[in-house]
Amino acid sequence: MQSNMKGDCKTISMNDYSLKQREEKVWHKRYTRKVLPVLFFIFLIHILVHAYVFGSWGTSTVDSVVDVGKYSSIGVGTSGAVYISYYDDTNGDLKYATNVSGSWATSAVDSVADVGKYSSIAVGTSGAVYISYYDDTNGDLKYATNVSGSWGTSTVDSVVDVGKYSSIGVGTSGAVYISYYDDTNSDLKYATNVSGSWATSAVDSVAEVGKYSSIDVGTSGAVYISYYDNTNGDLRYIVDPAPVATTGSVSGITTIAATLGGTVNANNGYATSAYYQYGAISGSYSGTSTTQSISGSIDTAVNIDISGLNAATNYYYRIVAQGNGVTTYGSEG
Repeated sequence: MQSNMKGDCKTISMNDYSLKQREEKVWHKRYTRKVLPVLFFIFLIHILVHAYVFGSWGTSTVDSVVDVGKYSSIGVGTSGAVYISYYDDTNGDLKYATNVSGSWATSAVDSVADVGKYSSIAVGTSGAVYISYYDDTNGDLKYATNVSGSWGTSTVDSVVDVGKYSSIGVGTSGAVYISYYDDTNSDLKYATNVSGSWATSAVDSVAEVGKYSSIDVGTSGAVYISYYDNTNGDLRYIVDPAPVATTGSVSGITTIAATLGGTVNANNGYATSAYYQYGAISGSYSGTSTTQSISGSIDTAVNIDISGLNAATNYYYRIVAQGNGVTTYGSEG
């Protein structure tokens, strides 16, 4: 048996090897000079941003006398000083801590009965502190402030069982605004001393609403509240002032068209959109008109033409205003 084997043999010259080495050296120099500095710069920026944004957490114990710290709320003044309200579970007191002097100092603000749960704190521009909290013994909403230079406490609302889940805000004028829960009637309640004395009201009483509320006050004095709808499992929102919508009369009626009339007050200049809903069944509106933009703090006429109506058919309508994050409705016409 005879076998023939054939194979290919490739050779690499020294010139080819040197050329490859030179190419690798050129690439390495370019990478070192151009790419590495860029990567280093990106890495450095990442480190600096991480240090600036996240920093490093520092923890400390503010109060360790007996069982304290539940239902805490924190506020920071314009100087950077920290203020904390919290509950002393052992003694049933409302307590307060601040580092305004440079080190932590704690004190009992209210020790009458079992008080201090569900506290909320706010700090005014002057450094005055305002706290809302629950009186568990009497089922009341209470309030404490050191605006006079020393702590004073008062009962804001004592009608039925009220005051849980409170949240407090302070306006630029120093007026105080509190949202809280009415446990007896399952309502969201609201209290303010903007008039000089405390006034309270139920601002939402549809279903079981008002737990876990949070309040904020705008520079214009507008009040914003978020809260929980326990019946439907929803997040709800309410604002004061809200646009006011008033349904008016209808004019220019033909067999297929009409002009719907009414007024909208945008309240404090918030941009508001006004339009009409209409339909042939009371309370059920299948049609929507075009919109009209409203601003300012006066009643503004809203007259909008609708067409495509069915002859010899009664129609029902209402005006709608959307502004400041809420929607309000006029009565049915």
